[in-house]
Amino acid sequence: MRYATLFAVVLLLAGSLQADVRDVGVKPPPIELQQVLNAPSGTVATLESLHGQVIVLEFWGTWCPSCIKAIPHFNALVDSMKGKPVKFIAVTYEDADTVTRFLKTTAIHGLVGLNTTHSMPKAYGIESDDGGAWPLTVVIRPDGLVDARLCPYPSLPFPLTASNLQNLIDGKPSGLTTHRIVFTGDVRDANGKPIESAFVNAIEFIGPDSNRWTLIGQSTTDAGGKYRIDVEAPPAYFSKHPNLLEVTRDGYHTLRTEDLRPLPGTEDPPRHIVLQPIAKTPRPE
Repeated sequence: MRYATLFAVVLLLAGSLQADVRDVGVKPPPIELQQVLNAPSGTVATLESLHGQVIVLEFWGTWCPSCIKAIPHFNALVDSMKGKPVKFIAVTYEDADTVTRFLKTTAIHGLVGLNTTHSMPKAYGIESDDGGAWPLTVVIRPDGLVDARLCPYPSLPFPLTASNLQNLIDGKPSGLTTHRIVFTGDVRDANGKPIESAFVNAIEFIGPDSNRWTLIGQSTTDAGGKYRIDVEAPPAYFSKHPNLLEVTRDGYHTLRTEDLRPLPGTEDPPRHIVLQPIAKTPRPE
């Protein structure tokens, strides 16, 4: 199947389902920058002005240690693609003074875009109720559609390579796999009745040395008892760390699943969770 035909099929399927801002093969939200640094004054960078090029958006912040650790790898990639139809934009919502001070000690190659209205992290689904990701790399193909969303975790190899970008320039599939794990299912009582407004938390075990857990995503069940937790992180990272789901609801016993380790590149199978009611203690007469 030819490359263009393959993505036409993806778009048809995407159109028949409910679209999500974190889907691939769809048109991305606008690039809305109030200022562009590392470029001549007045430089404009929008999806329309950059159409026909590969666009790499790197969402980062001076406050984010993982973002800072990824900068050398990002810079090396920018340098390796010099002269190619690829536009690299490091996007932050911080103000010009904060970013300019940072750039005096830590260089970022490519454009640095300031989205001071905070619209882009929200539109791109980085800041969401069910789990976001900082830093995040979004790759947009020359035809203007999202090719991949990647999480450059400092403990793993930088996920985007020059070969991936060259493939897109040549009209081929990039070979990238989006970093996304989805936990879905429903919560019911012992009689099979859906439980609404139950809290479902996805929790990750940090490691035996620290012996503690951290919240990586959360959801609240709807009227049908259904939940969905959408977390962006490298599948290899999730495979190395135990995860579990914790479900709580007033009037019911808290339930924790066993160790969950989703297979790399797959969606965790839907889980049907049953909560047991807390027995009411009769008042003494």
